[in-house]
Amino acid sequence: PGDGSEVSGNITIRSNSDLPAGSGVMTFPVRPQAGSPQLQTSPKVVDFGTVSEGENKNKQVNILNTGDDLLEVSGFTLFGHEGYELVLGADSWGPEDAQSQVTFAEPLAVPPGESVPVTVRFAPLGPEAAEGTLVLYSNDPSQPTGTAVELFANKGGPCIKLSPTKVDFGGKLIGTLAPVTVTIESCGDAPLEISQILLMEESSLDYALDLTGMGPDLDGAS
Repeated sequence: PGDGSEVSGNITIRSNSDLPAGSGVMTFPVRPQAGSPQLQTSPKVVDFGTVSEGENKNKQVNILNTGDDLLEVSGFTLFGHEGYELVLGADSWGPEDAQSQVTFAEPLAVPPGESVPVTVRFAPLGPEAAEGTLVLYSNDPSQPTGTAVELFANKGGPCIKLSPTKVDFGGKLIGTLAPVTVTIESCGDAPLEISQILLMEESSLDYALDLTGMGPDLDGAS
């Protein structure tokens, strides 16, 4: 309905069927399901790599709405190293401004299936490793305490990068296999060791993993 009201009803099918016995009428209810926004960020971890003192580097964070109702991002907090800033249009906020939460004058509106970019900037104050956390607050009912994005810069060690970060198979014919390759990249300055790759327990049984060529500990697992 255009006015957004909830409408329910029943659908009745009449036929010459004698199942169930003595009845050619089947009735089942139709009820609307309330929409729900879902906030995801891409990436979930932002690694600026090595940034020299006196320089600055920008990274884009995409706010995605994977739900089926309008997502509204009302504000954020920013914790950690003082060299981080959130940039939105002509405005920018650092940890000293945003530790107690910044509320946008107008929420960022993200329709279902779309995304809105924001920029995180890092300007180091020295050569030390820098960590931070950006927390986005929205009307996503599954994340009442906010959605966190981890920030790293000038920090050595192993790093993992996946491409793509979201696999969409689209429409497929029943009974056919639809493989999608996910590339694992070592983006750090130390060797990356993969100890386990698995599907979450709540995943549909229609999905499977082909780990052929992943080494003796992972090869052939599914």
